[in-house]
Amino acid sequence: MALHIQLIAPTLQPTYVGLINTERDALLIVEACLSGKLNHIPRFPLHNEREEIVGSGNVYVYADVSTGEGVWDDGKEWVECGPLGTMIVQRCGSSGDGFFRVSSSYTVQGVAHGFVSYHQAKDVRWDSSHIGHSTRRSMTGQEGRSDNNGAK
Repeated sequence: MALHIQLIAPTLQPTYVGLINTERDALLIVEACLSGKLNHIPRFPLHNEREEIVGSGNVYVYADVSTGEGVWDDGKEWVECGPLGTMIVQRCGSSGDGFFRVSSSYTVQGVAHGFVSYHQAKDVRWDSSHIGHSTRRSMTGQEGRSDNNGAK
């Protein structure tokens, strides 16, 4: 009798669920991952998970060393709105029904930590005058880098 084993990756769960209104919010989430209070995600989304990950309030943090080579791919087409601090704000969908994706990358002790969050347009509490103003600071207050797409 042959034994057939099918390996099924557990469904990717968000690192955190909640709205990210400021860069400080994002940095607190990354810091919580670094201190072990929250978990980095172990991998990039699988093709069949792409619809599930885009939910208002879903926040994902990953360390480049744990996810390996790849690019964050949620299967959506995003249009860049501009920077919000070091984060890049992108939009998908129509005005009332659309989503925002906010992403960045923070390097801590030589390791890049990707940050991606999703928000329904109706849930966003940003002052649109803040979008388009870029500051580039790392968690230690030193100059850092942020990617245009927030993922490597």
